[in-house]
Parts: sequence; C-alpha cells; structure tokens
Amino acid sequence: MNKNNIIYHKNITLEQALSGGNFFIYLDNGKKVKVNIHPGVNNGQIIRLKDFGDLSDTEIKSDIFIELKVLDHPLYKIQGVDLHAPLVVTPAEAQIGCSKTMPGPDGKKLTVAVPAGSKHGNKVIVENAGISGKDETGNIHFEILIEDIASFKTIYQSFISPNENNTLN
Repeated sequence: MNKNNIIYHKNITLEQALSGGNFFIYLDNGKKVKVNIHPGVNNGQIIRLKDFGDLSDTEIKSDIFIELKVLDHPLYKIQGVDLHAPLVVTPAEAQIGCSKTMPGPDGKKLTVAVPAGSKHGNKVIVENAGISGKDETGNIHFEILIEDIASFKTIYQSFISPNENNTLN
C-alpha cells in the first residue's frame, strides 16, 4: 500500500446503504470528487478510488480509501444483512391478525402481515427486504410487541381526562 494513500471516513444513512446514492469529498488540494455508493453496501465497507490522489515524490499516484459507517436508524437495527425492528400491535390486532404499514428501511412503505393468534415476542419475517450482500439478501425480522393498558396509559396520560382515566382502571 502506497504510504501516500488517503483515508476518509464517511457516515451514511441506512437508506443510502440500501438504495445507493452519492456524496462528495474534498481533497486537500481543493479538488471536489463525487463518490458513488452502490446499493447494498455494508457497515465498514471500503470504497477504493484507484490512482485518484495527488502524485507523490516518487511519481506514483495515491489511492483514496473511504470507509463507510452506516448510522443507527431510529427503527431498524442492523445485524449482518438482516434488519430487526419492533412491531407494536394492540391485543385485538394480535388476536385476530392485521396488516400494518410501516416505514421501510429504504424510505418506502412496507406492509407487514401480523398472523392471527400472535403472541408478544413472536417474530414476523419479511424475506429479501434486508441488505443485499454479494451472496445473499437479508430479511427484516419484526418482533411483535403487544400494547398493554399500562403502557397505553403511560404514553397517553396527558391526553386522558379524569373520567376517561377511571374507565381505564
């Protein structure tokens, strides 16, 4: 590896990792370089721009290495090529089954079918909706979390009148 190689670190969103995109870096000489991200990049993946940097004293062009860091997502957690997220349902939805529309990791809407008779902690898997790697595409694993009246009251306490509060007890 050339001692004059340049190393950058770049934070990207999960949406960028899944869908691809581009960004710019600015070299010390003021040059602006557009860098393309291919869909399906992983956390820690390195992009190499060969012979792109300035010439060294030995007249060998240096390479630019950019290490990508996929930022934490507010809903989805990354585990390899799979994504994991909670899926909150009411007791009635868990009992009779339902379809829930969720924001997908790529920013598009994602419909998740919750089977009838679901229990707290059960998993619903959406196949081939995770990160696309070289050899495989990951899944999204939704963990079913059934709302209970106590958490409902805690979340919505400020919106409940005293009469309604007595009804919930």
